[in-house]
Amino acid sequence: CQHLTYINHTEETDSTPYPSNLLRNIARLGTTPSTVQYILTLDIDIFPVSDLFHHLVSFYTQIKLIEEFNRTLYVIPAFEIHIDTVKRGTLLPQNKRELILLWNDNQLQPLQADVCPTCQFLTNYQAWKQEASEDKIVPLFRPHYSQPWQPYYIGPKDVPTFDARFKSHAHARISQCCESFMAGYDYVVLNNVYLYRLGFLDKSQLPATEFMDDDTSVLLFDQFREDLAKHYLNTTRKYMEREEIINSIDTHLINAPPSRTIKNRLKNFLGFPKSINSEYIIDDEQCSWSSNTLLCATVFLEDAVNYQCITHKITEKYLLIHRWFSSPMIKKIHQIMLITNLCLAFFERPSSFSETSDVRDKPHRINFPFFILMIVEGVTLVWFSIYIFAKIMCVGIKQIQRRFWIIIFLIVVIYSSCEWFVMLVFLNQLYHGIRLRRIFRPVFMIESSPLMKKAFQALNANSLTIIASISLALIHILFFAAMAMFLFPRSDVYDHKKKSIFT
Repeated sequence: CQHLTYINHTEETDSTPYPSNLLRNIARLGTTPSTVQYILTLDIDIFPVSDLFHHLVSFYTQIKLIEEFNRTLYVIPAFEIHIDTVKRGTLLPQNKRELILLWNDNQLQPLQADVCPTCQFLTNYQAWKQEASEDKIVPLFRPHYSQPWQPYYIGPKDVPTFDARFKSHAHARISQCCESFMAGYDYVVLNNVYLYRLGFLDKSQLPATEFMDDDTSVLLFDQFREDLAKHYLNTTRKYMEREEIINSIDTHLINAPPSRTIKNRLKNFLGFPKSINSEYIIDDEQCSWSSNTLLCATVFLEDAVNYQCITHKITEKYLLIHRWFSSPMIKKIHQIMLITNLCLAFFERPSSFSETSDVRDKPHRINFPFFILMIVEGVTLVWFSIYIFAKIMCVGIKQIQRRFWIIIFLIVVIYSSCEWFVMLVFLNQLYHGIRLRRIFRPVFMIESSPLMKKAFQALNANSLTIIASISLALIHILFFAAMAMFLFPRSDVYDHKKKSIFT
């Protein structure tokens, strides 16, 4: 450092950009002993958690036994602690459990959440938060790099240096992260370890050159990308652009077990629809997808996977209702209601249960309580009413007019409800005549079964062919029967021994 010339740039009118990347390289190359194998480059306002050094030493000791050639950069999530929390004298979090408590109390948030959410997007803080807290550092997931992600990581000392052309620009650290990925390094987010900054970052606290849309920074980064393509000609790697960052939300877990929380287990067991993580998806110029668009895309994908019709409303309210009524839990309840409604035929008068199956004894049929059967049927009819009206609400009146089976389902539900009410209030169990609602019960099953609807559609489309085939078969039978009568006429010779007329 003796060859450096010091110039004072503390005046407010001085617009000389701060050479941040150059100083990072000096700090890394000039002060790093030859015995050091791994480095962690932090900004001046970022603090490590207590005992981070010993945890990382223990972690790398274990990793060396697995990876002989380590080409991995291990990302350490960074957070911002509210300045009021610090002023109140609240103890800083000593482990992940304490950090999550502050996070849930809104005293802590992911780094740059208010300034540039996409700059830390691939760290996937929500997935990191949901993973179980342990005492040792473990790799969590491996994101595919896309700019403008600029994580803090620890890695080998031979990673590419920072590009000195970037000074106090927005792409200063982004350029180095991008080049490291192109050079063959992979990023892996670590669990149970973190960094923090005192105070929430605000755009008013940053100079104009720190913004992502700074023209100088963008021009420098365009030149940097051209140089990068020339330098790494043989690489097959390609980092994603900022517009594609939403697609990189699906990070790959590394030997990580599913979430162990009771809430998630209960949701999976009951079949609730999975929530869409939209914490970092905001409707501004830095994100190409809105939360409603992401919800719409998710619903359409679920419809495709489950072979469901996609002709439904796409507003947020109706999409949420459609997701709930398409969830496994609702489908199971609907199947139970269908089976219950159809099985009532075995219990209703005349009952299918008797003391013996021998009809010669004229067995006495077991009669079940009338009101219990009516209550069970009423519950199923209420469910069918909710089901069909929710479906009509999501699909819309215009589309319903084109759905034959939904119209039939609605008519049968209304008629069955009316007949059920009349039977329960006025006729009770004295009436033993025909109950049409029993005949119409298979309609509920047909409307709820895509295979049965397809079967009826196939029969309807090929009805003429089926009728023609049956008619042709009958004509053949009649023709050959008539031919047999002419070819083999009845004989008048009488057989006295057998006492019969033979031919």
